Amino acid sequence: MFSLLKLVHLLGLTAKTSAYNVYRTLERSTNNTGLNTPKSHYRPLLCMAMQWCHLKLLKRGGRAHNDSGVTATKEGKLAVLCPSCPCPGINLPDDWKAVPENKRFLYAALICMDANFRLKNQLVSDYSQDPVLGPGWAYMVQHEPYEENVLKQAEQQDISAAVFLLLLFSHFKFRLVPA
Repeated sequence: MFSLLKLVHLLGLTAKTSAYNVYRTLERSTNNTGLNTPKSHYRPLLCMAMQWCHLKLLKRGGRAHNDSGVTATKEGKLAVLCPSCPCPGINLPDDWKAVPENKRFLYAALICMDANFRLKNQLVSDYSQDPVLGPGWAYMVQHEPYEENVLKQAEQQDISAAVFLLLLFSHFKFRLVPA
């Protein structure tokens, strides 16, 4: 069973294959005729794969043999720091603030946001059906404060960057200068 969980994890990381596609491949390799399809074990596989990934995260974060236990993990302690993001004292030279203006771009942090980001889309999640394994331990925040913020912000009108770009491109009509 551990070799299957390892395979699901590695295929997800390297080939961007979903657990569903791995399961369907295993199902087809068992019986490709489709006549005697085995009982679906996809949901248990998905649950085990998520737990496997969570245990690997705890292991890599050094929480496996901690005296205080796994539940004493602080928020963000399992997140891996980005090696290319500039961090003073870690990967920046001591004189990084005194660098000439034409070289300052080398030490700038570039932060981007997905153009399809909408807080309203997060309201459909049901934590009783999809419980959080490590609340706030890695990259996602705890869901209670997050839900409070979403409820405060959900009524604000979303301005879609994609709609703005479509409007802009329709004006230019593939010309380099405006009409």
